[in-house]
Amino acid sequence: MLSFNQQALKELKRCKEIIDANVPKGIRDDLWFAGLSPKVWFNKFETLWDIPKLPDKRFNRSELLEFIQPFRGKNEVDEITIRKLIISVFAWGGMRLSPKVGQLAINTIESYEKICLRLLSGELDSISAYDEFYKQKELRKMRGIGPAFYTKLIFFFGNQTGVIMDQWTARSTNLLLDGSVVKLNSTKCVDPKNRQQVYAKYLEFISELKTILSIESVSKTEELIFSCSHIHPTVINRLGKHHQACSAWRKYVAENT
Repeated sequence: MLSFNQQALKELKRCKEIIDANVPKGIRDDLWFAGLSPKVWFNKFETLWDIPKLPDKRFNRSELLEFIQPFRGKNEVDEITIRKLIISVFAWGGMRLSPKVGQLAINTIESYEKICLRLLSGELDSISAYDEFYKQKELRKMRGIGPAFYTKLIFFFGNQTGVIMDQWTARSTNLLLDGSVVKLNSTKCVDPKNRQQVYAKYLEFISELKTILSIESVSKTEELIFSCSHIHPTVINRLGKHHQACSAWRKYVAENT
């Protein structure tokens, strides 16, 4: 049993109860819209290769899972398809369009696309996949991608038992467990030096929190602690009267970590 910060846990329960009582499911799904469509995102870069027929619509989380679903369990997925799916995850996650992030991620795609294929086929479990991505990062073969994005790949290409570990879920974890479970860097983002043992501890935490809060899945539990921006104008406008309820946990984490 993990030891929880009871004050923080009480606040999270309060936020959850307000959302459950007052925010319609359709509004909650709108928390998970991509910033750009895969086609628009990819077209921002110069590459020596192309991906035909990239989706030109923005996905929310459920739609992206549905888009990837037909390729699960297959031992052979062609290069164009796996790259199309990777790009769709990056676009959904709002990967930065800068030369040192998005461009490097695209340029080094050969170093990690096979890991995604093995996740998709069911060959790799979430923690083993994390270790594979970590090794590629350490060798500097995979560039532009840190834990926040390769755990997105683990979530979408895997079986959804491995969830996303980004700045806000990591800060929430540290706050709720009253300690530094996930190491953060100077900008409060997830430090690339977090090894697979940290990810395993994080997944253990998410699983226990799911049970405590009686949430249907670890994915929904991760969504809850990720919350949504309490200050971004686009999010405020999109959610309207529901914004305060949906972003209350994020605001609490920002003020206390």
